Amino acid sequence: MATVAEPTEPLPRTAQARTTGLRLLVVDDVAANRAMIHALLALDGHLVTAAENGAEAVALTARDSFDAVLMDLRMPVMDGIEATRRIRMLPGAAGSTPIIAISADLATETVPICLAVGMNAMLAKPIDLEALTAALQRLELRR
Repeated sequence: MATVAEPTEPLPRTAQARTTGLRLLVVDDVAANRAMIHALLALDGHLVTAAENGAEAVALTARDSFDAVLMDLRMPVMDGIEATRRIRMLPGAAGSTPIIAISADLATETVPICLAVGMNAMLAKPIDLEALTAALQRLELRR
């Protein structure tokens, strides 16, 4: 499983410790995907909230504080690209919440679109715990 930017060397143990206990929002229209990602994140001690579409993600991000959002790109109601645009327009800290794109379609032309709307990282589905942990570490999230 590859991410857009792989780390060149392992992060020190202190960096690994920073990613436990994060409040994360998982946004995916497929219940099985949400459950699988939730299970992976729970293994690392994270508190997970789930949303079925981008509209729910925007509402939850506006209302609650998350350390990061894992955002599927293709969903009904509102896709991940539009949801990211709207989250970036939210006032205060909510508007700068780190967003990680998660998609089975990370084609060459998709990556610049994700970055242009303000996504911070991208992961290919199916999500691998090691790749997800590395992405969270690169964002230097702290609890």
